[in-house]
Amino acid sequence: MNMTRKNTKLLIFLTYIAISYSLYQFLVVFPPSEKLGDSYRLFFFHIPTPIVAFFAFTVTLFSSILYLRTADLKWDDMASSSVRLGFMFSGLAMVTGWAFTYEAWNTNWSWDPKVVTMFILLIIYMGYFVLRQSTYDPVKRARASAVYGIIAYLSIPLTYMSTRIWFSMHPQGSIGLTSGMGITAALMTFGFIVVFSYLLWFEVTYKKLLHKLDQISMETIR
Repeated sequence: MNMTRKNTKLLIFLTYIAISYSLYQFLVVFPPSEKLGDSYRLFFFHIPTPIVAFFAFTVTLFSSILYLRTADLKWDDMASSSVRLGFMFSGLAMVTGWAFTYEAWNTNWSWDPKVVTMFILLIIYMGYFVLRQSTYDPVKRARASAVYGIIAYLSIPLTYMSTRIWFSMHPQGSIGLTSGMGITAALMTFGFIVVFSYLLWFEVTYKKLLHKLDQISMETIR
């Protein structure tokens, strides 16, 4: 247990160093871009958010499959918690993408395929939350959510491949970052993934405690 706590503290410390170093690099060290000026700095916030969002929805996919195979509600807790975080990071991706679009293209909304498919993805996963509110039966809710979570995942490859299927102003490969900028973007992504993992662990643990409290209350009533 002590070793686990030490490892967790070390990971949090390394994450703090990685994010702090990245912030210093792209806010202070890196020079303005010739074409985009300082607006390109938004990329270092924007790049990690969809990556983490897709990762979160992938966690939901596998957790949903595991629930259908085992009928263990802990996988439903994992899936629903990961959807919530994936939705949050997807929203951040939309906001940071909009901010860059406004600066770079001077428009409030772009009908770019990546933007549109990301917006559709948000609507699809919003349906996940509506579905969970449609019943109070935990087993029915978990089963329906698991099926929905698996089907909803089809929107992920569509969003990812949208720039290859349709004409898009989003870059398909490199966006012209130097090696130092690439390392900084990778460190930011690593930091965001660790933050996501910690938030996921926290929410799943919180739900587990709620289940125990509900069980104690039921036993007390009996």
